[in-house]
Amino acid sequence: MSIIDETKPWQDVWGDGYCDMDAEKLAFLCLNNAIGREILDGGQNVPRIHNVVSTSHIVCLCGSIDLRKISFLLPNSSYDRRIFAAITIRTLSPFATSLLFSSGKLVITGVKSFYESVYASLRVIALLNRVYGYRAYAVDSCVIQNIVAHTSISMGPNEFLNIHEIYERWQVICTYQKSMFPGLIVRNDNSPTVCLCFYSGKIVLTGAKNMEDVITGWKYITKFCSPYVEIQKSIDNT
Repeated sequence: MSIIDETKPWQDVWGDGYCDMDAEKLAFLCLNNAIGREILDGGQNVPRIHNVVSTSHIVCLCGSIDLRKISFLLPNSSYDRRIFAAITIRTLSPFATSLLFSSGKLVITGVKSFYESVYASLRVIALLNRVYGYRAYAVDSCVIQNIVAHTSISMGPNEFLNIHEIYERWQVICTYQKSMFPGLIVRNDNSPTVCLCFYSGKIVLTGAKNMEDVITGWKYITKFCSPYVEIQKSIDNT
C-alpha cells in the first residue's frame, strides 16, 4: 500500500471545497493517510509527524466575516479583539485548533497530515454554515506552512550524540549555544528542513513543507550524525 501523495493539489482530491462535504470520502481519505503514516512508522527511527501548520482562505458568500457574531454562535470558540485579532475555533474530529481572521485567513494547527488540515478547514466551514442556517462560507485554498516531526539516532544504552564535536567541525551549517538552548541546530542547503539535534540522540525536524522534505531531512541528518555517536565513559570513584 502506498502513502498518499500530499504534494498533490488539494482541489484534485477535495473538489470545489464548498460546505457540502462527503463524510464517507473524507473519512476514507483520512484513514488511508493514517495507514500510510503507520507504514512509514513501521521502520526503525523513521520520522513521525508531530504537528502540521497550514493556512486556508475562507470566502464569505454574504459579505464580510463578522468574528464577533461567530463567537456568539459557536460554543467551541473564543474571541477577544483586545487580546488577539482572530477567533479561536476548536474541533474534535479532527482534533485541531483553528484561528480565523476577519480577512478570511484560517490558520490550522494540531493536525498530523495535509488531508487532516483540509478536513479541519471543511469542518470549520460546516460549523459556520450550520449556525448561519445556509451556505455562507466556502474554502478557497489550503497550503501547508510547516511540518514538525521527530525521530532519533540509533544508539546503544551507554552511547550519546556528541553535538559539541559536531559543532566544532561544522560551524558553517550549525548553531549551538548551550547556555541558551541545549540542542544543536543543523541547516542543509539542499532542503528547507531544519534539524534540532540533542545529546540523547533525539532529533526534531521542522520547516518542511511536505513529506518529501521530511524524508530528505531525516536521511541527511541520520547520515550526518551517525559518525558522532560515542560511548559514554563511566566514572569510577573507587
